[in-house]
Amino acid sequence: MPTLPYSTDALLRALAPIDIVIDSFYSSNQNNDPIENDTTTQHLPNTFWSEKSQGNFASLIASVARSSNGNSEDDWSTVSFLPSRRYIHKLVQRYVSRLQQEGDGAELENDRLASLVCHFSMSSKNFGASTSGSFNSSIPDPLASCMVSFRVPVITPGNGRRHNKFAREDEPSKNDDDDHDDLLRIRVYPHHNDVGVAKVWEAGACLAEYILRHPQVVRGRKVVELGAGVGLTGLVAAAAAASRGFSGGRGDGEDGRVVEKGDVFVHLTDYTEACMENMVYNVEVNESWLKRRGVDPASVTVGTLEWSEY
Repeated sequence: MPTLPYSTDALLRALAPIDIVIDSFYSSNQNNDPIENDTTTQHLPNTFWSEKSQGNFASLIASVARSSNGNSEDDWSTVSFLPSRRYIHKLVQRYVSRLQQEGDGAELENDRLASLVCHFSMSSKNFGASTSGSFNSSIPDPLASCMVSFRVPVITPGNGRRHNKFAREDEPSKNDDDDHDDLLRIRVYPHHNDVGVAKVWEAGACLAEYILRHPQVVRGRKVVELGAGVGLTGLVAAAAAASRGFSGGRGDGEDGRVVEKGDVFVHLTDYTEACMENMVYNVEVNESWLKRRGVDPASVTVGTLEWSEY
């Protein structure tokens, strides 16, 4: 089973494919419960489905819920999950299904996980609530939104070398509460027919990763993002542009030297009404996140741009 460069909670918050989240959870818990089975097989070892492991899985979900609003992690009825509740419901269902299929007689034994399963089984009818007030759990509501979130490392200069030092996803935070408060939050509409608001697209996520690793490409420059969608890439670009670090050697200082942070101007563009409204929201909800990185939120703007007009 390949090791992923992201922690399990990061995958969960980003609504990663459900089996990838479960497999990542297994990989991160190998040290807690030594396993002798061959992990390259399709099924996970029986010891992975132990009562202790079930409790750890429930705790993982509770930790993400706690990062959302600080509610009691044991009272599932009062928790407003940061990811999609429908997604959490399917994640729990899949975990239990795999437990029964791969656990060689294993049963749902952990009380905490059992209460989570019970809560989502009883309340699943609410996940398909429509604007008309009717309920149908098999028909997702296109107007139902959820928040995906990302822990973006703070960019700092390396020790005299031409690269930037990044915090790893699996490094513990000095203060968990501060860490949870410092998540970059992006609202998406997973079932909307406008693809621009449906999710964080892979190309945008990859470009954001590239900018984080090479902030000199935006530092000291005016940035316009075409087809910004939910706005993730542009927000990351704003944080990178404001960072103090190595220059790119193309107009913002001498090549390879540490320079002070520069002015930031990032303009996010798209053309549908849904995209524009959602981008404005995502910029506003992340104002504190931007300020903590030295970005004036007023320097991140949103505007309409129809490609076919040019």
